[in-house]
Amino acid sequence: MILKNTQRICAPLSRHPRPILLSHISLLRTYSTDTSISTSSSPVSPQRNNTINPPLSTLPPPITLPTRDSSTALWKHLYQTGKTVLTFYKTGLKAVVTNLQLAIAQRKHQDASSSGPKTRADFQLQRRAFADVKRIPPFALLLLICGEFTPLVVMFVPSIVPATCQMPRQIRGQREKVEGKRAVSFRELDTELPERHVELQRLRRKELLHVATSLGLVSGPWKVRLGLPPDWVLKRRVGKWLGYLETDDGLVEEGGGVGEMSVEETKIALAERGVNVLKLGDGDAKRLLSGWMKGTKIEGRLRMLLKRPRAWESLSKEK
Repeated sequence: MILKNTQRICAPLSRHPRPILLSHISLLRTYSTDTSISTSSSPVSPQRNNTINPPLSTLPPPITLPTRDSSTALWKHLYQTGKTVLTFYKTGLKAVVTNLQLAIAQRKHQDASSSGPKTRADFQLQRRAFADVKRIPPFALLLLICGEFTPLVVMFVPSIVPATCQMPRQIRGQREKVEGKRAVSFRELDTELPERHVELQRLRRKELLHVATSLGLVSGPWKVRLGLPPDWVLKRRVGKWLGYLETDDGLVEEGGGVGEMSVEETKIALAERGVNVLKLGDGDAKRLLSGWMKGTKIEGRLRMLLKRPRAWESLSKEK
């Protein structure tokens, strides 16, 4: 079934005579990582900037779980819920295939012109598509075995779930876990901030561990396991993530700045920069990311990551 769906989705894309541009893509459904159970399915806004915001298909499709009233039998409610969940996963897997085809077409065009992604939309599409496709084999096997009970199992192995198949409850759970560890790490960070534009190699272990924890690059138990992971592992992980943030920041500026980003992409970007987003308002999200963009030029990314995000906004006023 998955193979047939893949062939049906890929066929028209593989016959496309020209490079596929994100500005040519028009999706009729709204995709979201909103952590509420019910999400909007209104048409896409025509003002969406498709050079800075990747296709909406890189986000989970909307899902509205059925509610049970006193007149609905339990077995019927469970059946309807299972059917809704399976439809959600099927749509998410189709999106992975679509995104992969778009990313491959883009990469072939880039190879021909000897250039990398020219826009943030292209960069994020390729990054998310190639990451999701690696998760398909274990997730598809789990889905085949567990069926409608998959949501109960993936709570224990969230890393195998493609981003397009993550349910709102799973996204909220992952964010709550990281935000909880981040809060504890900030309380334990009783050290003065390093100098501006400090280099990664000059961070003390406590600072290095905080940055890695805040970015979700280490698990909680590592802190008490004989000083593990070692500094060189932390530096490698943090260094790789800093490289990603540098590329993403540059493409945001080239694409018109934070003002051109959708609210959803803004919150995803903030979460990737160590900000709690579960209770963050839309306006606050834009201001915080703008503060990050200006603050990194003044302070440097590592120093910004060692500051509480509420201090970022004041940096946007500095010249």
